Amino acid sequence: MSATGNRRRPSTGSAAISDAGSLRCRPVGEDKVNPKSPRARLWGVLAALLLLAAPWTLAQQDVLTDIKVTGNRKIPAETIKARIFSRPGDTYDAAALERDFNSLWNTGYFEDVRMEREQSPKGWIIHIYVREKPTIRTIEYKGLNSVSQSDVLERYKKVKVPLTVDSPYDPTKVIKAKVVLQQLLAEHGRQFATVNIQVQQVPPASVSVTFNVKEGPKVKVGKIKFVGNKHVKSRTLRTAMKNLKPLGVPRSIFLENVFARTLDASKLEEDAERVREALQTYGYFQAVVDDPKIKLRDTSTKFHLPLIQKGQGKVMDITVPIEEGDKYKLKAINFTNNKAILNKQLLRGVFPIVGNSPINLSVPFARSIENAVTLSTPPRFEAYRNLPDGATTSSAASFGPE
Repeated sequence: MSATGNRRRPSTGSAAISDAGSLRCRPVGEDKVNPKSPRARLWGVLAALLLLAAPWTLAQQDVLTDIKVTGNRKIPAETIKARIFSRPGDTYDAAALERDFNSLWNTGYFEDVRMEREQSPKGWIIHIYVREKPTIRTIEYKGLNSVSQSDVLERYKKVKVPLTVDSPYDPTKVIKAKVVLQQLLAEHGRQFATVNIQVQQVPPASVSVTFNVKEGPKVKVGKIKFVGNKHVKSRTLRTAMKNLKPLGVPRSIFLENVFARTLDASKLEEDAERVREALQTYGYFQAVVDDPKIKLRDTSTKFHLPLIQKGQGKVMDITVPIEEGDKYKLKAINFTNNKAILNKQLLRGVFPIVGNSPINLSVPFARSIENAVTLSTPPRFEAYRNLPDGATTSSAASFGPE
C-alpha cells in the first residue's frame, strides 16, 4: 500500500510524522511515544536549539549593520563617519546616536544634519543626511581706506576670527568679523564708521561676502581737561598721556599743542593709568583717577592753517576727574636683619631719594630695592613702609603725610 493509502482522516487525536514523511493520525491514548526512544531525543534536541536560537536572533536585530551618508558634496563620506563614534557591529544605542549627531553638528561644516534608522533582517541601518554649508569664494572690502586689508586680516588672526576664502560660510563668524572691523576703524579715528554685509550666492555651492564700509569723518582729540588736581598742573598730567596728548614742540607755550591726535577710545584707560602714575611721582601715591568722560563736538573754524588744522570736522573733548589725596614725604629708610653688611650708610646710598622729599614709588625706587637686596645677599633684605591707615606693606621706606 502506498503512503497515500495509509492516510486516514482523523476524528479526534494528535498528529505525528511517519517514517515515510507522510502525515498520519493516531487515536488518543494509542501507541504513546516512549520518552527514551531516538525519535523523542531528536525532538528534544530540536526544541533546545530553537530556544537557544531565539535570543541570538533578537540580539542580532539590535546590531548596527551599516552606516550610510547622503547629501555630502565636498566632504568624503569616510571623513564624516570618522567624526562619529558608532561603528557597524555595535549594539544599537539611542544615546550613542545622539552623541554622534552632536559631534557632526559641532564641526560647523553643515547647515543641516538628520539621522534616521532602518530595520533590516540582520539589524539596524543608520542613514545620515547632511547639507553642507556653502564655501566662501571671495571676500571684498569696499570703501575701506583708513586701514589696509592686510591690517584687517592681521586683526582677524589676533582675535581668532576664522574668516578666510575657501572656509565654510558661517553667519555668526561674519558678524563677528564686522564687529572687529568696526573696532579697528574706531582705533584709527573712525568712530562713526558703518559696515554692511552683503552675501551673494555663487552656483553651485559657494557665496561671495562683501563688506560695504562707510568710514565717516575722522575724529580728533579735542580739549583735555582735568578736574580735581589742586597741586599738580594740568599741563604736567596732559604730558603723561602719551597716546592722546597733542603733538607739538615740547615745553613751548604756543606750539606745544599744534597737531591733534586721532582719537583711539581704547587707549583712554591706558592713559588714565599714566596720569595716576604721574601723580604718584609727586608724592600722591593714593591718588584716584576716575573714568574719563568724553564729549563729541563739531569744529567750524573758518580760519585754519593748511595741512595742520582742518576747518570743519569732529573732535572729542576729554575730561579726567582726579582725587589727589594726601601728599607723602620720606620720613626714614630703615634696614633690618642686615647681618652681612652692617654699614647702613652703604645701604642707604643705594636709594637716591633725599629725606623729607616727596615719596616716589616709581621704577627707580623699585630698582633701588633690588640693588639693596643684591648687596645684602645671602641674608634676606626686609623693608617696610607704614601707610596712613596703619597697614604694613613691603617697601624700603617709612613715610607719612605732609
